[in-house]
Amino acid sequence: MALFDKINDFAKTATEKTANFAKATTEKAENAIETGKLNSRIAAEERNISAITLKIGEYFLAKLDSGEILDSDVMNMFEGVKVCRNNIANFRKEIEAITSPKEVPAEAAAPACSCCEAAPAEPAEPEVPAEPAFCPCCEGEQPACEPVVLPLTNEERPVCDCEPAPKAEATCKFCPMCGAKVEPEARFCPLCGAQL
Repeated sequence: MALFDKINDFAKTATEKTANFAKATTEKAENAIETGKLNSRIAAEERNISAITLKIGEYFLAKLDSGEILDSDVMNMFEGVKVCRNNIANFRKEIEAITSPKEVPAEAAAPACSCCEAAPAEPAEPEVPAEPAFCPCCEGEQPACEPVVLPLTNEERPVCDCEPAPKAEATCKFCPMCGAKVEPEARFCPLCGAQL
């Protein structure tokens, strides 16, 4: 019988240890849940403090913006705000300079084709170079041509040897090959030289 008593004692001890372990694990889990809830409440209160601090800062910043003078520590912080505002204004000016369309001065206009002296098409799209690669009238390559200083009057401008293009309506025209905007009367694309 001693063997059965030992087995019963062992089973009883194992059951107690398992129950104690389960109880301890449950307590730890409950503690972790409760700690998580309390940490969430702490984080919410910290967010409330940040929001109130922001409102206090906005209140004093409005006073400083209106010209009121506060103690030297606050005034030093306000100088930092002024520097940041100035930097923001400069960054906005840089963005505006980058994104605003550029105007080409009249004296920087592209030269006429020296083969036929036709004026190059005005580049309307940013991807069209300032100096066209081809004459829009006779397809003469611009780099091989000697530039003629514009503006020439109609009497001074020689007539191109190529067949004159019929007058088109003043609507936008685009090259079917590269998509560049071309003048309505152009026979060749000033960007890629394709016949229109």
